[in-house]
Amino acid sequence: MEFEAHTVRLLRGTPGGGAVGVTLYRAEPIPETGVDSSFLRDLFTRHGCAGEKVASSLPAGAVVARDLVFPFKEAGKVRDAVPFAIEPLLPYAMEEALFDSYPLAGSGPWPVRVLAVRRAAVAAHLRLLEEAGVVPTVVADPITCLINGLDGQGALPGDGPCGVVSVASGQAVVVVVEGGDERLRRILRWQPAAGDGVEAYAPLVEQVGAAWRGATAALSTPVTQIILTGELAAEEGLAATLGERLGVAVQVARLGLSESASADGRQWTTAPFVSYGLLLQVSRRAARAINFHRTHSPWMRELHNLRRHAVAYGVAVAAVLACAAGDLYATYTARNRVYTALSDGLLARFEQVMPPGTRVVNVGAQVGARLAKLQEEVDFFESTTRPDGQPLRWLNLLSTLLPEELDIEVISVALDTKDLRIQGTVKDFEAVERLKGIVTAAPDFEAVDVRDAKLSVDRQRVRFLLVLTPKGQDAASATFPAPATSPAPAATETTL
Repeated sequence: MEFEAHTVRLLRGTPGGGAVGVTLYRAEPIPETGVDSSFLRDLFTRHGCAGEKVASSLPAGAVVARDLVFPFKEAGKVRDAVPFAIEPLLPYAMEEALFDSYPLAGSGPWPVRVLAVRRAAVAAHLRLLEEAGVVPTVVADPITCLINGLDGQGALPGDGPCGVVSVASGQAVVVVVEGGDERLRRILRWQPAAGDGVEAYAPLVEQVGAAWRGATAALSTPVTQIILTGELAAEEGLAATLGERLGVAVQVARLGLSESASADGRQWTTAPFVSYGLLLQVSRRAARAINFHRTHSPWMRELHNLRRHAVAYGVAVAAVLACAAGDLYATYTARNRVYTALSDGLLARFEQVMPPGTRVVNVGAQVGARLAKLQEEVDFFESTTRPDGQPLRWLNLLSTLLPEELDIEVISVALDTKDLRIQGTVKDFEAVERLKGIVTAAPDFEAVDVRDAKLSVDRQRVRFLLVLTPKGQDAASATFPAPATSPAPAATETTL
């Protein structure tokens, strides 16, 4: 839906191929009382649009357009910077405005076309549509939709600047388009003069001519073609008069319709290019998209901010993880280098200490020696634990010979092949001499020797080592026999 000064237009389209086919076109005059919810509700009901989603455009005079440049091109940064950059150019406070923008051709700095509208105007527009029984979706800029409609219809030339003049009752729009982008716009108010035919449009021609000369003065490339559109574009003689007045070729743009689209069965029209461009925007076939409803919704603004923050946090987390992974890898690499250096150093030292020629081991001899040692220990414990074993007789003999008043504290008893060694403590050196005398008088020992008699660390007792050698047949039977060793296996040499 589009609103003009005295007309409201309603289009329904079906996307197909690269364009949108118009299946319904209605244009009705706005009553003298203005547009209200009852008028729109009746319009929607009569044409079967009640309860549907409706995209609409604001009146052309409600939107302020400015071209700004920014040192960055990221959409989020531009969206945040737009209100502060355009504030000095607005006729009202920044807090009262809604903004939207789209990028223009160029770079470094990046040009952006910024459009602003009063917040109250958008709120009233949305409330009007909701009261009329439809669901408002897109609230667009009419001139941007006009350019989209002409571009989608193939009416705009591909090279060089081109003028677009949209004429309607009481209003005219002059736009210069270059490379598909709007360069400047002028909105004119006019009243028809007395007379019939072209004479009635003389004020319109004069105002369009003055605005055209001012608009093209700043262009480096002259404009050689004008596209004429709007509800009065098909008036006889208007295009020729305007071309003669401006000195350029004027071509009337026509939008094709199906036979059932219009009430009178017309095959084309010059008026609803704004609505057609809006259909292209809704179906995502327009190069430029302006939607003040999106910026009006606080939920959408929060969603944009949340998405931008989520991206920023994601990048930060990824950077932290990358740094942590790099640090772990660097630590592992450093430790691995240290380990390799130590390993190489130890290996080199081993090569110096143990040359390859000396690293020979007789495995058979080692195994045989170990088995002999184990056999010797087994035989010793067997002889010690036999009931008739001599070690037990010696210990019993000593227990009988030594009186209790000597106060002997035995620390250890050791038995080798011929001697019995007893290590202990007594209260003084006199007790040591008495102990030696008692054992020497016994007939069972060939030799008695007391060694290392000295005070203990705490200087309370005297430590001693008593060595007893048995004699005679008992001594021979008491000695620990040497174990019988089996022949050692053949020696084999193995180099480590």
